[in-house]
Amino acid sequence: MVGNAEYPAFADDFVKTFTVLKKLPGDIFLGAHGYYYGMHAKHDRLANACPHAGASLAHGIMDGDTVTCRIHHWRFTIRDGKYLDEDKPRCDVQTFAVRVVGEEVQVAVKVSG
Repeated sequence: MVGNAEYPAFADDFVKTFTVLKKLPGDIFLGAHGYYYGMHAKHDRLANACPHAGASLAHGIMDGDTVTCRIHHWRFTIRDGKYLDEDKPRCDVQTFAVRVVGEEVQVAVKVSG
């Protein structure tokens, strides 16, 4: 399996997901398609769609490392996508391993097989 030291389960291939539009406090970056959170060597990108009704989380309300959906006010942590209002893992938002190269946020592509 092809991989690297930071993400051994992922290929060396990354694809551009968005260009950073604004850096927020706490190593949170805003792009046109969602938020990106980075802390030390761990980097995750939060999926843009709220699992409830598909609203854009990039247009949500930020409070620290929490984003609140602007439609029905569901809350998620940027760090791991956990749904914060109830203990319902099926409502968590998917996260992706990413890296920042210049002003680009790139997502890792999994190796198949």
